[in-house]
Amino acid sequence: MTTLLLGLLLGFVTVVPLGPMSLSIIGVGLTQGRTAGSQAGLGVVGGDAITASAAVALVGLGARLPAGAFAFLRYCSLAVLAAFGVAMIIGSNRFQAAAGGLRRPGRVLMAATVLSPLTFGSWIAMFMAMPFAQSPSRLGLFATGVMLSSLCWHPLLGAGAGLVGTRVNEGALTVVARLGGLALVALALALALSQV
Repeated sequence: MTTLLLGLLLGFVTVVPLGPMSLSIIGVGLTQGRTAGSQAGLGVVGGDAITASAAVALVGLGARLPAGAFAFLRYCSLAVLAAFGVAMIIGSNRFQAAAGGLRRPGRVLMAATVLSPLTFGSWIAMFMAMPFAQSPSRLGLFATGVMLSSLCWHPLLGAGAGLVGTRVNEGALTVVARLGGLALVALALALALSQV
C-alpha cells in the first residue's frame, strides 16, 4: 500500500509539470473547449497506460541483469530524468500552439503518447530510478499509483483549459513548465542521494 501511495505522490510530481503532452492538452482545451480538452487528457492517460506497462515489463527484464550492470543503468536513468527536467526548463510552448487544430484529439494524443520516445524514456527512467526497481510486484503497484495520478490530472487539465479559454497567457504557462522541470531535476537528485 505504501508503494501505491508513493506512486500516486510521485505521479503527481511527474504529471503535473507542463511537459509536451500537457501543453498539447492545454492547446486543445484553450482552442476547442473543455469537452475536447478532457478527451485529449483521456487520450494521454490511455497512452500512458500502454507505455507504462511496456516500461514495467522492460525494467523487469533488466532486473535480471547482474547487480553492477543494473546499478549502472539506474544511475543512467537518473541522469535521463534530470535531463528531461532541464529540457522542460529551457523548452518552449510550441506543443500548445500545434495542438490547437487537432481533430479527434483523444486518439491523436493517445497515439502521440505511445509513439513518443520522450514519454517512454521518462517512464523507464523513473521506474529504473526507484530503489525497488528489481521487485516486479512493487514496481507494478508504483506504476498503478502513477497511472491514477495521470487519470486524475490530465482530463482535469484539459477541461480546465477549456473553461479559462484565452484568459491564460503564454508567459504563465512557461513559468509553470519551468517549475515542473525544476521539480523533475529535484526528484532525480533526491533519488540519487537516497541510493548513495
